[in-house]
Amino acid sequence: MLCISERDYQHLEDYLSQRPDRSLLVDRNILREYNVSPVLISATERVVREKRNSSLQHKMSNRPDKDQLISKGIYKNESEGPKRGEVGSHIEAHLQNRPVHNDLVSKHIVPTQTFFTSPHIASIHKKLEVDNQKVFLEKQLLKRPKTREEMEQKKYSTSPDV
Repeated sequence: MLCISERDYQHLEDYLSQRPDRSLLVDRNILREYNVSPVLISATERVVREKRNSSLQHKMSNRPDKDQLISKGIYKNESEGPKRGEVGSHIEAHLQNRPVHNDLVSKHIVPTQTFFTSPHIASIHKKLEVDNQKVFLEKQLLKRPKTREEMEQKKYSTSPDV
């Protein structure tokens, strides 16, 4: 008989009480069902494996070759596409005709502040401009008389008393 401490024994009891039952392990394909003979199980697995192998060989033999895929438009022929140098020269030609930043600014396509700043800083700058404009307009509204009576009062209050 093994001599283990009471603590180890309790730990083992807890571990075994939390262990999943056999049906759950079979459902998760961790264990195999053994209500059938192991010889029958291995024969069944061998037949399934051979069936998959023959199916794969059949599919590989019927697989279309590269020319068929090119003719159906599934695969692009590398020789027909533009060469790497041609693409580079095409891009360079477009870059030669690209407008200068000052032209874009003069046509009001690009704002001047965003040329040397990041988009984040430009957006913050734009928000500050909007906020400053709001503050200016609010001050102008506060200076403006609200009603005709106030306008008349200001008119009479500025006149000298006789």
